[in-house]
Formats: sequence, structure tokens, C-alpha cells
Amino acid sequence: MTLQLSAILLAACLTLASETALAQVGPPDAQNGGALAERLCATCHAVSGEAGARSRPDVPGFTAIARSPDTTPERLAGAIILPHPAMPGIALTRAEIRDIIAYIMSLKPQN
Repeated sequence: MTLQLSAILLAACLTLASETALAQVGPPDAQNGGALAERLCATCHAVSGEAGARSRPDVPGFTAIARSPDTTPERLAGAIILPHPAMPGIALTRAEIRDIIAYIMSLKPQN
């Protein structure tokens, strides 16, 4: 098995495990997620709106992430739990992860 395939399988298993673990806490709070995102994510991401004074132009804003057709709560959980190399490792509780995901998903256009 190649290293890349192993990494993909590990990410998939962690995402499934995170879904189970995340389901064990109370309902998500998008408002709290927005406040957490402003405090923890706004250095790089535009958290509200398309652009922000503190956001990096090479990093997608939360609105752009939410509008992406392949954005799902599960994919967001995977990206937060297994962050990409440029993303700092921020320790979050399961409830905080759910709240941030709920906030990002609240930015997704309703059909």
C-alpha cells in the first residue's frame, strides 16, 4: 500500500471516528462557532464576508469554503482534525469543532 493511500485511509477513518465522537456532544452552536472563528481563525481566514483586514489573500475565506459544492460537515471536520500543513495546530474540543463547522455551514447558500 502506498504512503498516499495509507494517508487517505487514515484521514477517512479519522473523519468517521470524528463523526461518531462529535455526535456525542450537544447540538452545535453556530453563533459560538462564529465567535470562536473570529478569535482563532481570523488571522488567516476571512471569517465573515469575503475579505477581512486580518485575512491572508492566499487563504480562502469561510464564505468561499462554505460555498464550495464539496463542502460538507464531514469534510470540514476532517480538515480541522487533520489540518493542512500551513494551518496551525489549535487544540479544540469536540463541541468547539461542531460549533465552528455549524458556523461555516450557516454561510452556505440555501437552495
